[in-house]
Amino acid sequence: MKKRLVAGVRSASCAGAGDGGTGVTRFNTANAWWGEGGEKIFADGEAFPSFVGTGSEDDCGHAWSNGNHSGHPFITQPEGGGAGKPGLVINSRYRVLDAIPFRNNARIASSFV
Repeated sequence: MKKRLVAGVRSASCAGAGDGGTGVTRFNTANAWWGEGGEKIFADGEAFPSFVGTGSEDDCGHAWSNGNHSGHPFITQPEGGGAGKPGLVINSRYRVLDAIPFRNNARIASSFV
């Protein structure tokens, strides 16, 4: 299957100090899985990201368009209706053991295929 880059999105940026988690809220408009691609987290203006992910499904633990609601200690999917079809999807991951600390700013960039 040939994949095509659909969008490169600067998802979020913040100023100040901290560490934390990631959250994804998407309203899927396609009759397809949206989670492939990758995330990059840049701390304090670095040129190469502190974290490079392999896709939202890996980062949040919900592969294969799983639409089931789930909650685990560090990952959740309270809404999965749009996992492989049009609809809403909410995923989150709390980075406790693998926090990415920053002192001045952080930026998250993501791409979807």
